[in-house]
Amino acid sequence: MECIPNVNDTDRPRVYIPRNPYRTPASFPKIPPSIFDDAKTFTKFSTDTLFFIFYFAQGTQHQYYAARELKRLSWRYHKKYLTWFQRHDTPLMTTDLYERGSYGNENLPDRIINPCIANKHCLVYWLLGNSLL
Repeated sequence: MECIPNVNDTDRPRVYIPRNPYRTPASFPKIPPSIFDDAKTFTKFSTDTLFFIFYFAQGTQHQYYAARELKRLSWRYHKKYLTWFQRHDTPLMTTDLYERGSYGNENLPDRIINPCIANKHCLVYWLLGNSLL
């Protein structure tokens, strides 16, 4: 009975390991501030900051919080294009499987996506990341 797994055995250790270690002055923080471990903090960030966190903090709790906040702001992640879309207008056509309409994308400064990708384009629901990471 002493070899039975403990509930805590499935938890990842909460040790911060920097992805790109670099020697910094002693005055620099060695670990991210604990304020970023709270999901409420992410509601205060701009959309651009949330995108930065989503793409550059992959596989972390921070990426999860950023994705959750982007979904709350009506952004939807597309699994095929690997990018975020947001509706510009009411969809022109909606079915149980897809919707057709005009969408914005986070990659362009003015948030208007290239028409050949998503303007009056069909977004298939199963290709959208509806569940969080």
